[in-house]
Amino acid sequence: MVYLVVDTDVASLMWRDALPGRFDRRLLGHTPLVTFVTIGEAIEGAYRGGWSRQRVAGLREFYAHTFGLVRWDDAIPDCYGRLMGLAATAGRIMGDNDCWIAACCETHDLPLMTRNRKHFEPLEPLGLDLL
Repeated sequence: MVYLVVDTDVASLMWRDALPGRFDRRLLGHTPLVTFVTIGEAIEGAYRGGWSRQRVAGLREFYAHTFGLVRWDDAIPDCYGRLMGLAATAGRIMGDNDCWIAACCETHDLPLMTRNRKHFEPLEPLGLDLL
């Protein structure tokens, strides 16, 4: 299987069945994965939006049936610290959640599909594979 991690923004578009065709085509032949961060961000957004318990349950079910979950690895926190430190040293600002997602991808050598390239571009020179 060929795996591909989707960022929260892409997963959200998939939930709404509004993913642009070019992203849909990139997913062909890949098994989409998400990180624990994306699931947390999606659930946070649901609660901020005042969703009912039933709708939140539907969201969780969607994630469980649509995506695999990037496996937790003890190397992920080390990777996160290295990426955040190197980005800061280079004068680049990274969001915590974005860096956690990137650390999951880099630890498992997985590409990341996002519509928010600018959030992750500070890590491209460090080896993050962005689609």
